Amino acid sequence: MSAAATDTPVPLHVALALLLSLALWHAPMQLQFMLEWTKLSESTLAGLLHLFFTGFTWLFIGLPWGIAVVFLYRFLSWRRFRTLWIVMPGALMLAAFLVNLPTMLPVAEKRFKSTTGTALPVPRSDLHTYFFGGGLADYSDIYYFRTEPAEVEKLIQALDLKITDSPDQAKSSLTRAAARTKEWGQSAPSTWPGLSIYHADRNNWFYTLATNASRTEVYLQVSCL
Repeated sequence: MSAAATDTPVPLHVALALLLSLALWHAPMQLQFMLEWTKLSESTLAGLLHLFFTGFTWLFIGLPWGIAVVFLYRFLSWRRFRTLWIVMPGALMLAAFLVNLPTMLPVAEKRFKSTTGTALPVPRSDLHTYFFGGGLADYSDIYYFRTEPAEVEKLIQALDLKITDSPDQAKSSLTRAAARTKEWGQSAPSTWPGLSIYHADRNNWFYTLATNASRTEVYLQVSCL
């Protein structure tokens, strides 16, 4: 075998290169779900379900690009870097996501701000979160933290919350939510002495805040339809 033959690169099969292009195109959404959602199993499944939508956009951008690269390489008898050029749209999408990644962190603060329009209270301690939703999935986020009474009042005002007029229904909702967060080791808010429950809904977003008698503990649900 000649040295020239051994030096000739063997490009990845076109079908595999296109599949890699699709994977890279979808990767930013998959990674964002896995970064933001609490349970890896839920985020992985949600991301894969959204492959239908990212795949649809890839059909109009990534696939035509890949086919054009293949025909160009065959017409000009090129061989080197064909796979790289085929996957370029997906690689650029992933690179843009990675460059933008620092703006998504820390997740709790960023997600709280985006779903409530206000910042997490400071000072605070013992913060626990449960995140579910994003993309086409309804949001269902839960926060628990300790803070000062004045900060609780600021949060109530910022979210324009009012004392709920359906306390039994609110307690039932809090109990169901607490079942998802048993590993936090906190007692269910519905059992707190001197419990106060506030609620608001606007533009299909729902906010339910529970606090204890001393207003030093907060349990907040944020959801949307």
